[in-house]
Amino acid sequence: MSTPSELETVTVKCFPGKLQLNEMEMLGGVFAIGEEFTGEENGTQSYLLYEHIGLPKSKMVAFSHTWTPENEIGKGIGKAITRGALEWAKVKGYKVLPTCSFVKKFADDNKDEEFVKGVVMDLKGRRVVSNNVKM
Repeated sequence: MSTPSELETVTVKCFPGKLQLNEMEMLGGVFAIGEEFTGEENGTQSYLLYEHIGLPKSKMVAFSHTWTPENEIGKGIGKAITRGALEWAKVKGYKVLPTCSFVKKFADDNKDEEFVKGVVMDLKGRRVVSNNVKM
């Protein structure tokens, strides 16, 4: 279970858009704290990257990458963003495939929380390669 902190009260926003992954353009976006996302990969703003997978009606997303600036690591920002993203998925009726090891560990550590139950897919028996989902 994650420990309570003042970060649990921050507002996590979803910034949807089109992503370029390898040579494919996919629908997805990022979750971040703040009124805007600067769009800097590995810049100064923490984020969680997600992609829609399958057909649009499948309501499945992969949470594929999280990043936090080195000077912010250990402050709970990644946990706050991941929790906000999982809460968003639950409200929207999405199932989440946690291809990011940080998201997977966070979901495992919080498996009894309402924002994880029925949202996070089990990866047993599935093969995940890099940021691209292979099954």
